[in-house]
Amino acid sequence: LGITGYCMGGIFALRAACEIDELAAAAPFYGDIPEESVLRKLKVPTLFIAGKQDAWINPEKVGELEAAARKFGLSVEVVSYDADHAFFNDTRSEVYDAAAARDAWRRVLAHFRKHFTEPAKQVTA
Repeated sequence: LGITGYCMGGIFALRAACEIDELAAAAPFYGDIPEESVLRKLKVPTLFIAGKQDAWINPEKVGELEAAARKFGLSVEVVSYDADHAFFNDTRSEVYDAAAARDAWRRVLAHFRKHFTEPAKQVTA
């Protein structure tokens, strides 16, 4: 199982990656960063997508996630685009960034493919 979400869904996706054992991977988009006591329990490879122009989930907050990942040896990759909060939302022309959204989705799919693939089973005769 994997999880992704946007904004509030991104908050839930990141927290779920810290709390749900059955997940194989997570890819939250611009969700708020939980406190270190939650982050230190991150259980799955996580691709965090952010916008550098986001005034709410700003680069400083994203930096806190990166610092916690280093401090606790967490499997977190952060990708930040020169875009605003909600840049993936194609119904909001004032923030939508088609190039960033396409690239982010490509990365999410690759992340999930990588972590959803079961190792090949060895067959002995």
